[in-house]
Amino acid sequence: MSYCSNSGGNTGKTACDLSAIVTVGVIATPKNAVIPAGTENILDFLKSKFKEDNKANRWFPIVDKGWTVTNNSEEPVIGTLGSGYSEKLRDGNAIYKYDLAFSLCKSKSINQFDGWRGGIFLVSKDGRIIGRRQKDGSLAAFIPTSLYTTANPLGDGQNISLISLTANFGDLKLFTEILDVSERIEDVDELNGIIDVELSVAGKASGSVDVLVKTKCDGVNLYDVYASELSAAAAWRLVNATTGVAATVTSVAAQAGTKSFRVTATAGTYKLSLAAISALENAGIEGYESNTITVTI
Repeated sequence: MSYCSNSGGNTGKTACDLSAIVTVGVIATPKNAVIPAGTENILDFLKSKFKEDNKANRWFPIVDKGWTVTNNSEEPVIGTLGSGYSEKLRDGNAIYKYDLAFSLCKSKSINQFDGWRGGIFLVSKDGRIIGRRQKDGSLAAFIPTSLYTTANPLGDGQNISLISLTANFGDLKLFTEILDVSERIEDVDELNGIIDVELSVAGKASGSVDVLVKTKCDGVNLYDVYASELSAAAAWRLVNATTGVAATVTSVAAQAGTKSFRVTATAGTYKLSLAAISALENAGIEGYESNTITVTI
């Protein structure tokens, strides 16, 4: 895993060295996130983490080649007496600010990570994952001292409105000593997260409900791409709203007129959603997760 992990105190020149690394975003993770030593295909490993059914275990890529990075790291704090004696009181903190041209959907997504209490990996422009070196050769996520976001939704016609994400990694000296990088992945554009899907009721009939399936941000109707795949009962999840017990979807039929799906079940009040990410992927519908709505049939 380690590309350049030599951290001894000697100063001889080595063949293994890296210049300052330009980053293009972060991957938000649980605190205990680790890329194991010996991981043969890092990209495939990361993609599997992005698609975890359990959101508590999921990793979230916030990666874009459009990010502009500003190094806001602090200088060491130096104390000086009147006699001229001085000493370093503490090292400065490693602080990096990411700015991206504002878009409403992107901003709403990124704002969810304001005050993030989990871990984060950094992603370099040339496709390396940056984390903490571990004794077993694995790469662990950093635990930032703080991570916060800001956004400016209203423009002035003269300046580019920004979404900003700022990560404070604590002591800059320690951050440098523990930092390590993975082998390269081919293209950071492959680091894509899950797309939110919003269900809504288009109509009701005896024993059924018609449901629209659209992407949450831009309202793309998935009927146009997945009419056949979403017509399978296995692509849906139905839970009794009172008991919380899983219920059976009797059938699902595509409705061309409204570009919706007619979900049929026995009479009752239910919590309805699309199936888990992994189940949708098995059905040929990759990269989506829906909200849950209450329906009465």
